[in-house]
Amino acid sequence: MNVVIEPIETAPVNDRQDELILPELDEEDNSILNPAVPPTSGIRMLIFQEKENALYMPVRNQYRFFRIFKAISLIAKSEVKKEHPSVLIVTDERPAAAHLLKYCAKIFAFDGYKIFFEENLEEENDVGTANKENKEFSSNMSTPYGSFAVNLFEYIDVSIVITASHNPRTWDGIKFYINEPIPISGGIMQEVFEQSRKIEKIGLIKSPKINQIKANEKNNEYVVSLVSEIMDLSPLADKNIVIWPYVGTAPEIQSLFKKIGADTTIINETMEPPDPVENINKARTVEVLREHNANIGILLDTDRDRVVMIIKQRNGNFITLFPNELYTAMHNILVNEYNKKIINVRTVPSDPRGDKHAIINIVTGVGYKHLGLVLYAALNKKIRKDKFDSSLIYLWEEEKVTKIKDPQQINHIILEECGEDEELLMVLWEESGGHTVNILNKKNNNLQSKYPLIGDKYPAVAILILCALIEKGYNLLDYIDRKIMGTFSTLKADNDKKLEIMNGFSKMKGKDIQIQDYEYHINYYTKLNDTLDIIWLKSETTNIYFRASGTGPLVRIYAFGPRTTVKKELENVKEKIRKLYF
Repeated sequence: MNVVIEPIETAPVNDRQDELILPELDEEDNSILNPAVPPTSGIRMLIFQEKENALYMPVRNQYRFFRIFKAISLIAKSEVKKEHPSVLIVTDERPAAAHLLKYCAKIFAFDGYKIFFEENLEEENDVGTANKENKEFSSNMSTPYGSFAVNLFEYIDVSIVITASHNPRTWDGIKFYINEPIPISGGIMQEVFEQSRKIEKIGLIKSPKINQIKANEKNNEYVVSLVSEIMDLSPLADKNIVIWPYVGTAPEIQSLFKKIGADTTIINETMEPPDPVENINKARTVEVLREHNANIGILLDTDRDRVVMIIKQRNGNFITLFPNELYTAMHNILVNEYNKKIINVRTVPSDPRGDKHAIINIVTGVGYKHLGLVLYAALNKKIRKDKFDSSLIYLWEEEKVTKIKDPQQINHIILEECGEDEELLMVLWEESGGHTVNILNKKNNNLQSKYPLIGDKYPAVAILILCALIEKGYNLLDYIDRKIMGTFSTLKADNDKKLEIMNGFSKMKGKDIQIQDYEYHINYYTKLNDTLDIIWLKSETTNIYFRASGTGPLVRIYAFGPRTTVKKELENVKEKIRKLYF
């Protein structure tokens, strides 16, 4: 589709600077910039309208992004406490990428930042729809690699990733990281929204100086080094891996496989929405796998942090495995076949079928703003009180859950369970596809890591491990309890309806509810500050969770139970919610 951008009118200040005068906020602006449900993963907003086979970008939509850019710039500078901080600004390969990148750089440069863009990799043969016309403003990188750059490069203080992840093409968004690779939450996120609503004008540098960085390359070096400590990657040499990035070509993933001697075949066909968890063309993937004699197809969303695999079996059939199954099987193989000790840190609605193989299980709220805190608390890193207060973290022991109220509890729990000089794999993962591995060691009764820590999604490590296991001949299905099944669904609901549903069920805590042939006990999970986060329905055989989405107008529902009944139970619960609240 063609991209049409409504022109921005600015007033010249001098030879170097322009000024953008913003209109007063209207009702829609106030609603978007003051969300009733806080975002779980960055900020996402509509940027385009679809008009007559074109994507049209209204000025008003652009202004909302500019307000957020300006607010992040001011707040991050205050947090970093430097007059001239360094910021890495990168994008996914969406059609709005170049335009938003350009104005983000102009805004941050005006505030005194040193601007860094990613240098294009040689594999980069398609830099996105909008970027083709303006390669001066091209800085493509996945969210995980952009996040981790603040730890890989000492001089990078702030990282901005312009992406809407798996949302439809009419959306774009912003994820940002200050000093450490862990998503922003709590007070800072609230300050960003509050500040964005107060801004009346924005200064711009007409031609900001752009410095180049090779963060994709350094990330790939880190991935290969870390995975090589866990397992041998030689089975991937000369193998062909099919990758479908859904938007663009994922040059950093191509380069990663090339680094270990594997070949890649890219399906350069856009999927809408770009969400492999909910939108799969298995027939097309299998066609390419067969054509190139490949065993593994990797499906990725726009910012490369959602992963689905289509795998060739020994009998020639192809199976589709989602994150819950992929990561559970991987963990169970690492424990049972490689004698690894795993600290299993997962979101509440993720797969429980690996819990019994882990030495410790901790469950969290959805998103790495919860998961990442567990890692930092384990190593006694300083955590802002407002961040921890807005987290949901529970110790999970044979379905007994205990709320963790102090970061030091996490450190003590782990130290008690592991021996001196013992190597531990702490896995942080979620049901939608995010996964991260950190290698920890206990030394002198302290936990440490020889690698830089990452508290955000970083699935490239898991992708390499899974591919190596598959090419070694492991059948992932053999390591999952197939009598149990995980499934999920969504209900469309605006912010008011989401809150009504969550609050309605929370008032029934401790009661039983009959839904068709099944009786469930009603419970819920709350954050440390007692804010309601996840509703939990539990029967003798099944756990069902639902929560208000922080990334779109949805209530997300997850179910784990007997393969023979769980899908029906999930549909029954959806219908019950509809009858009660719609």
